[in-house]
Amino acid sequence: MRRQLAAMGSARFDLGALSPHDRMMLSEDCGASLILSAIKSLRQESIHGADIFIRPHGPHALSLVDDLSAEAIDTMQREGFAPALIVETSPRNFQAWLNHGQILDCETSTCTAKNLAKRFGGDPSSADWRHFGRLAGFTNQKLKRRLPNGLMPFVKLRECSGDIYRAAPNFLEEIAALSDKGNNASNHNHQLDPGPPMLPLGRSSRFTRLNLSKSLPSMALRACRMCVYARATDTRRRISTSGSEESSTRIS
Repeated sequence: MRRQLAAMGSARFDLGALSPHDRMMLSEDCGASLILSAIKSLRQESIHGADIFIRPHGPHALSLVDDLSAEAIDTMQREGFAPALIVETSPRNFQAWLNHGQILDCETSTCTAKNLAKRFGGDPSSADWRHFGRLAGFTNQKLKRRLPNGLMPFVKLRECSGDIYRAAPNFLEEIAALSDKGNNASNHNHQLDPGPPMLPLGRSSRFTRLNLSKSLPSMALRACRMCVYARATDTRRRISTSGSEESSTRIS
């Protein structure tokens, strides 16, 4: 875990624990030291069936490419897109984080992630600037990833150089050109549509911010701002007296 956080190169992170009931507990704006001090609590969450996720906090210099084969990883490295870190989420299934060497604005970051997913056969539904990746050292709870012996596979860190990929300067120029072309076409047609806001985790949902600090066993996590992403129900009832927000989200 320590090596993964270091290779991601961010000063602050968002940490997520997704329960078997599709409830997301999110600790926002955490330093690496705080996350490392919460390992015991995270292990308890994992033992009880939670998936553990990580992403940089705020705009960042990375792109996540999800659901890659070993062959796709080889192609990326051969073509100058060597990932800063590679996480094996289940046997021969990978997530790759690429380091662009500069912080990208949200729109450019999403465009870049979608282009990388298309180029290397990643999951397009996971391609946006706010998408979570899995944190190494915990199990992947997806039933379809279960091992032949019935156990859940551990998420493993395979590479963690943290390096900027060789093709970054030229590739970002391509993305800028695509973005300019798209903006010009949209402005010409007066049909610029930003679409729904990008939020991290999957299924259409209503989320409300709750103070869960009293239920957490770890003093480290108590220092973080906590919220829950609750799956939408037919009644869509509010579960917080302080108000709620509504959005469309995705999960991989």
